[in-house]
Amino acid sequence: MTKEQLLESYLTNLSKKLNAVDYHAASKEELAEWLFAIKHQMSQRLNEHFQEHFIDDLSDEEITVFFESVKKGADAIIAALPVDFSD
Repeated sequence: MTKEQLLESYLTNLSKKLNAVDYHAASKEELAEWLFAIKHQMSQRLNEHFQEHFIDDLSDEEITVFFESVKKGADAIIAALPVDFSD
């Protein structure tokens, strides 16, 4: 798996998990807690896989670019959800 495939897999799985939620069945606070937990769990797995397979082969700049792409992609997915988490 390339780092690009890892990024795509992470964002696809995050999107699937977040889009499978009934956003009208819970309070905004419950949803925010759930969202944080999902992002945290998935980010940990992504970091572990990245450390195991890519960290030694990439420059600091390449690592920074990768994780900036992760953040941008996750932020875009979250922004598209039917709940406004900005407060």
